[in-house]
Amino acid sequence: MPMAPWREQGFGVFEGLAFQEVIARYPREWEAWRRHDADWAPPGGETPRAFQARVIGALLTVAHQSAGRTIAVVTHGGVLDMIWRAAHGLPPSGPRDCLIPNAGINRIRVRDDAVEILDWADDAHVADLVTG
Repeated sequence: MPMAPWREQGFGVFEGLAFQEVIARYPREWEAWRRHDADWAPPGGETPRAFQARVIGALLTVAHQSAGRTIAVVTHGGVLDMIWRAAHGLPPSGPRDCLIPNAGINRIRVRDDAVEILDWADDAHVADLVTG
């Protein structure tokens, strides 16, 4: 069941556009976005700081509601990036520095509202699939 807290970051006027279209239509906004300011968002979009707060809030809610149980959440790369950053004490902005493969499995644990990575980017289950 789709749930709003697990959605990708909102990019406002950039939504649905290819990079070249964004650059052509919104050159100043594109340059601002490239500065990776945690408190800046394209018009109608979501700042990285607000995005991380939403994601971590959702994660903590699920962890508290599911105490003592193992659960699965299927979500987007940006959401996973925010979880990685929170677990490593990194700011919510800047270039991504963690691996997020398609169909990768990431195991985390929440203890006392702290996010702990147990295993990250496990894609062994799809390693032998033929592509193309």
